[in-house]
Amino acid sequence: MSDWLPAVAAELALFAAVGFFLFALDDLLVDLLYFTRRSWRSLTVYRAHPRAFAERLPAPAAPGWTAVFIPRGTKAR
Repeated sequence: MSDWLPAVAAELALFAAVGFFLFALDDLLVDLLYFTRRSWRSLTVYRAHPRAFAERLPAPAAPGWTAVFIPRGTKAR
């Protein structure tokens, strides 16, 4: 038992290291996509059009309905 226990621990550590590496690559890809898109938009889109903010939007001609969902199953105490 003492012969194969270090080998099993080493294999598990290698498996965990590969998993951490793959998750880190995934996060790096998402970050690269975000910064690339942000840079591209600041160089092209925002030079031609101003940024949109809720304060600048015109009021609607006719206000619409609003739905409010209240979950069931909780009791007030």
